[in-house]
Amino acid sequence: MVADQEVNVADSLGRGAEETPFRVAIIETGRVIHYRDLDAAVWRAAAWLAAEGVKPGDRVGISLAGNSAGYLIVVYGLARIGAVTMLLPLAEPPLVRLALARRFDLVAVVGDDVAARLDGFPLLKPVPVPPAASPALIDPGLRAPGGAAPWLLCLSSGTTGAPKVMERSHQDHIRLCAIGHRQAGNEPGDRFLALIGFHLPYGLYHPMLTLAGGGTVSIPSLPIAVPDLAAMIDREDITRLALTPNLADALLPHFTGDQPRFPGIRRLSIATMFTPERLRREIRQRITPNLVIVYGTNEALYVTTADAAAQIAYPETAGFPFDGVEVEIVDDRGEVLPRGEVGIVRLRGTPSPAGYVDDPQATAKAFRDGWYYPGDLGLLSPEGALFLKGRADDMINHDGIKIYPADIEAALLQHPAVAEAAAFPLILDGYRQLPVAAVVLRAAASANALLAFCRDRLGARAPRRIHILPVLPRNALGKVLKRELARQHAAAGTGS
Repeated sequence: MVADQEVNVADSLGRGAEETPFRVAIIETGRVIHYRDLDAAVWRAAAWLAAEGVKPGDRVGISLAGNSAGYLIVVYGLARIGAVTMLLPLAEPPLVRLALARRFDLVAVVGDDVAARLDGFPLLKPVPVPPAASPALIDPGLRAPGGAAPWLLCLSSGTTGAPKVMERSHQDHIRLCAIGHRQAGNEPGDRFLALIGFHLPYGLYHPMLTLAGGGTVSIPSLPIAVPDLAAMIDREDITRLALTPNLADALLPHFTGDQPRFPGIRRLSIATMFTPERLRREIRQRITPNLVIVYGTNEALYVTTADAAAQIAYPETAGFPFDGVEVEIVDDRGEVLPRGEVGIVRLRGTPSPAGYVDDPQATAKAFRDGWYYPGDLGLLSPEGALFLKGRADDMINHDGIKIYPADIEAALLQHPAVAEAAAFPLILDGYRQLPVAAVVLRAAASANALLAFCRDRLGARAPRRIHILPVLPRNALGKVLKRELARQHAAAGTGS
């Protein structure tokens, strides 16, 4: 038994190879990889990386295209030798990736295409996944102790400027998996369908959670047509999914029956700042009744959760805290506010870093006296359910009235013509804040009609202007860039 302080993220694959060698670990476009073969492929990747000069503690970027078994093998191979992974999505401009590579002293970038190449950094092209296990390639001496050592550099959402970066240790990841297993009841027979990119921490975590529990990860070729997706869920008996709100919303028009199309999915997770009540209700009715909402951040993955019963009892809630997690609502001085009052969310008890890498100012702001402040506004119901009200930086103070973007967005999303909504402050005369919203429509509607709709529901807290757009600007994580919206709105000359 490996001591907790030495446990390595890749150890779970070794256990799977030893205890259930012929259990299916990965299905990828019809190809089946058993745990024995997956573990052997990771040993082979570890040997290849070591031969390329990668050492324990080295930071290595991954810029592989698409989801694949090879992507996971590289991640586990780096972890096994004690190197630290930084996800460098190809969707980010080369100059952004180059700046991150220099900022965090990467020793190399793993990529299979010239698009991954960065000036001044070696490009390592991964070896193909072997067709079968190769025990001769296993060198136990390559395994590095994990424990408190970092294995992943996680980037924040980057919606407010340069992304902040935190280290996730081997211990943290294993503790997060333990929380996930307790909450989700993961079973060796679980089959997880990977629809979110592995280049995102959220997209990478779920397949690793599944493999840590002895389950099977199915990796489709993305993008995938909805009929093909439905056929795959049926054919492979998929039991778990993780989606973003936008992805779920895009799937809904294809499932219009009166009964859930996939009752065999025992858990569909959406982790997000805000999932509209309309979307939650339609997912439960048309996809699966087993929808679970999770509120978390890259810093603190598990904060609150709401199963279907909690969603019905407390519409639009982000849920109740996970076991062992404390959530409080405080004012600007850190004083705890009574239940029902909106304030700043703070939390403790979930595995999270002690601060950000090379950013003492951001660390001092977000990590204080044992609490983590994610920068969100919210309130707790009398029963302890958390309701989020938007980012603290996005709160609008209009003529002394505090207006929460989440309230405007929730009101707009009640309108049948509105598919997406984002509210934000528009700064006038250098100091005045005007509540403004941008929407994407699913049916025809005028801005004036939407304004009247909001006034009926929000009164003085309604937006003063609404801008109709074909799409909302988003970053690589899919989060709306509200500062970019405000810039576009001001540039258009719509505020005065």
